[in-house]
Amino acid sequence: MSPPCRRTVAHIAAGLGYADASTFGAVFARHTGRRPRDYRATFRRSPAEPVGDIPHEPGTR
Repeated sequence: MSPPCRRTVAHIAAGLGYADASTFGAVFARHTGRRPRDYRATFRRSPAEPVGDIPHEPGTR
C-alpha cells in the first residue's frame, strides 16, 4: 500500500468504495467545506519551511 501522502484522490475514493473520484470529491467537500486538493495542500510544505513557533531550548538556535 502507498503512503497516504502519495495516494491519488481516485485511489482513496476507490478504496472507500466510491465509483469515481468526482463523487468522493463532492461528498468530501460537502462534509469538510473544502475540495480534497485544497485540504491536502494545507499539509504540504517545503522541507526548509519552518513548522511554526516551536519553542527551542536556550542556545540551541
